[in-house]
Amino acid sequence: MANLTLQNFEEIARLPLAELQGWLERLDTSQLEALSAALSMKGPCQHDGQWWKFRPYPKQEAFISLNDREVLYGGAGGGGKSWALLMDASRYACVPGYSAILFRQTYPQLARAGGFVDLSHQWWSGTKARYAKSDRRWTFPSGATITLGFLERAEDRFKWAGPTFQYTGWDEITNWATDKPYRFVGFTRVRRPAPSPTLPRCPFCNLSVADVPLRTRAGTNPGGPGAGWVTRRWITPWVAWRDGRGPAPWRRYLPALMTDNPGLDADSYRAGLAELDPVTRAQIERGDWSVSETNGLYLRSWVHDSLDWPRGAMTIRYWDLAGTNPAESKRKGDPDWTVGARVTLDGGRWTWSSIVRFRKNPAETEAIVRSVADADGPQVGIFMETEPGQSGKKVILDYSRLLADRMFRGWPSANKMARFRHVSAAVANGNVTLVEPRIGAFEAEADTIHAELESFDGLGRTHDDIVDAVSGAHDVLSRFPQLVGGPVVVEAEGATSGRVEVPASAGVGWGAIT
Repeated sequence: MANLTLQNFEEIARLPLAELQGWLERLDTSQLEALSAALSMKGPCQHDGQWWKFRPYPKQEAFISLNDREVLYGGAGGGGKSWALLMDASRYACVPGYSAILFRQTYPQLARAGGFVDLSHQWWSGTKARYAKSDRRWTFPSGATITLGFLERAEDRFKWAGPTFQYTGWDEITNWATDKPYRFVGFTRVRRPAPSPTLPRCPFCNLSVADVPLRTRAGTNPGGPGAGWVTRRWITPWVAWRDGRGPAPWRRYLPALMTDNPGLDADSYRAGLAELDPVTRAQIERGDWSVSETNGLYLRSWVHDSLDWPRGAMTIRYWDLAGTNPAESKRKGDPDWTVGARVTLDGGRWTWSSIVRFRKNPAETEAIVRSVADADGPQVGIFMETEPGQSGKKVILDYSRLLADRMFRGWPSANKMARFRHVSAAVANGNVTLVEPRIGAFEAEADTIHAELESFDGLGRTHDDIVDAVSGAHDVLSRFPQLVGGPVVVEAEGATSGRVEVPASAGVGWGAIT
């Protein structure tokens, strides 16, 4: 007992009462004051889970115990991932200055029953932890904080450019279509101060915030818009490499199944899953990362990279005009995009050399379309998705006038999945090259392009504007021989001019990109 200190509380707590009393009697005044301060924290230390309402299950405990820089806790539904993240975030709540944040993609997800706001109040209301509703932040007696945040769009990541954390947790990480929010907040905002004797310490574990391991954690089921990048980062072994030097030793995937949660009525849960489609059921029940709605229709690893494109080949730009200015959209925050994909077909090989993407009002859109046409040059034909009805025909008529000096034609809309399967075939056969974006402020980044194409499921659950533009361009070019040699006629019923003929001569010399 002579070796006992205030820092090994667990050993102290196991002492028989008589021995514990004798140990207490030998403490001096300063030691008793330190003990009193520690006891006011209502528990021995973070390792005993003083802020956890329930003891973790074995798989949750394994997750919490890891100090790897990155851990994905995922697989089947019912594995207790949200609880595990909340436990893990509070693991160092005894350390003065410790700061953690837990993310969901949207505020409704964060605030709904069973979400982080609800769970944290179940656990910590009535304790000495205090909640600031305005910031959605818990402050613990030590001064440590846990913030409950949401990050809806990739561009929202910059809203978190100020604060720093030692822990970030991401629930249902595959809800984010790209890894940009995860990489930005999870790595640029995760840091700690240098060791210093002036940093306050936990009176039990003797840790300062400089001693706390930096951790980024995520939990999810398979599937969702971000399944592609999550699979590449954690699930597929060969992707977890850095600069070609071998597997990332700091990155770990910890599978979780519903059987890992003894508090779950697995039989009734399975009965409910029986109502789902086979793909979703396999993802949630078995945690199967190998299945998807698109059945592997697109993987970025199938696409070649290039810094240049072929000259003298058939080239068009295909426009999908779905975009809306966010300030004017009924779909607040994340409306559709206008996308123009420049695509070349050369001897059975396809090159995507410029994919322009923006959200503007109609007048601004017309100006950008015209400026892009000028940049492409007269050799690049222009096609545009024709929406059904009179309004769609009117749009095509208006653009035929705007682009009267170009080869221009409206193109009928078609089944999205049917068109996309043709793109998929070209990609899967290794016949598609993506040129590094570099020409303008409106050009989509390669990650954005790949993320949308990988997440496309034909069900309208994610943005599909890039899908429409690329698929449309492939559709046009596969039928290209039928389009050359005569006038292109745009019908516009009800319009004052009735018919507009765009001479085929406007498209003479197609292919050479200047």
